[in-house]
Amino acid sequence: MSHSIHSILNFGIKRLKDCGVQNFNFEATFLLEEVLSVTREYLFLNKDKVVSTKNFNKFKTYITRRLDGEPIQYISKTAHFFSKKFHIMSGVLVPRPETEILVEKVLSEISKQNRGNLTCMDMCTGTGCIGLTLCLETEKIKQMFLIDNYKKPEKCCLRNISSLNLSLKASYVSSDLFKSVTKIKFDYIISNPPYISNKDYGALNKDIMRFEQKSALIAGSEGLTFIKKISTEAGDYLKNGGHLFLEVGYNQGNKVKKLLESIGYEDVISYNDLNGIQRVVKGKWKK
Repeated sequence: MSHSIHSILNFGIKRLKDCGVQNFNFEATFLLEEVLSVTREYLFLNKDKVVSTKNFNKFKTYITRRLDGEPIQYISKTAHFFSKKFHIMSGVLVPRPETEILVEKVLSEISKQNRGNLTCMDMCTGTGCIGLTLCLETEKIKQMFLIDNYKKPEKCCLRNISSLNLSLKASYVSSDLFKSVTKIKFDYIISNPPYISNKDYGALNKDIMRFEQKSALIAGSEGLTFIKKISTEAGDYLKNGGHLFLEVGYNQGNKVKKLLESIGYEDVISYNDLNGIQRVVKGKWKK
């Protein structure tokens, strides 16, 4: 029996809807796009096109995995960030929409610069989505160093550097935070580090705890272990007047601002997300 794109898509939508998946229409469409390696426009312009049994079975497997709670990004090995497509795999943090605010604020600060040839660092890079997006969005960046300490992020990041044609600008460095980073001075250090506290980790959605890497999320009793270490050590790597940008947890903004001020950063401010939560903290290094 042959199956058309239309019938297969409706099958996936119904399965997801019946099982309570909120974005059932979008997710079924997205998964079919990935199975067939086509665009959304293609699906709607070719509704009657017959899909092979192999691809239909693959789509059914994807739907079953989604119904088990697995993130669609891990199923499809694709994550979208800032309207760009990134390769991802299980064990690498899924890019969140709120992290786009971090990128927006960095871009806004860079736009104020009268010069180019900026040297930047994306600490705890994961897929590389922050640093690579910055490279694509502004021509003022000359070099971007992408730092992480695990094999899966390294594999993802290197693939994304290649697929986005950024090998002349972006370099991956395997390092436990700053440990193996060359002692050069940076204009910008940007980081979305682990910042979930032990207590808050237990309250996360169960599917996040089942499928996402714990080490990419949790950071001690207050969730500040990595933020403190990065903020303290970044001073040795920032130029005079260089900036540190950090994504922080929902209840950490004021604590992180005070931390940066105590270390010696100036002009420390925070930026809210769309829910009015302090999501990004910025400080200028003046020592």
